[in-house]
Amino acid sequence: MFELLWDLYQQRRIGELQSDLNRESSKVIDVKSTIQALDDRIDKLFLINLALWSLLKEKTDLKDEDLLERIKEIDLSDGKLDGKVRQPAVECPQCKRKMSVKHQRCLYCGFQYAAHQAIGQILP
Repeated sequence: MFELLWDLYQQRRIGELQSDLNRESSKVIDVKSTIQALDDRIDKLFLINLALWSLLKEKTDLKDEDLLERIKEIDLSDGKLDGKVRQPAVECPQCKRKMSVKHQRCLYCGFQYAAHQAIGQILP
């Protein structure tokens, strides 16, 4: 009788573990999908940047060195040469609360910056 109960317990545990595995597998698929979407967005941003830079070089007398100098200048604007731009929070012109410049809209009142509107039309 004990063996039968033990077998039933083990079968239940195996079933629970299989359910856990299925849930985790689903999460992995979601993460892979998110990563692919981010890769696609990076590719699109890269393409846009290449197009913009080629237009600028074609229409002006700018050179690659000018671009590299400007990149360094902007990178150092936050005090660190680290390949990142860290912009401080700004005040929303509508509700006067602090908001991240990374957001397209104010989290409090919904105000949308005009600069974000143009970028939003290019990016998904």
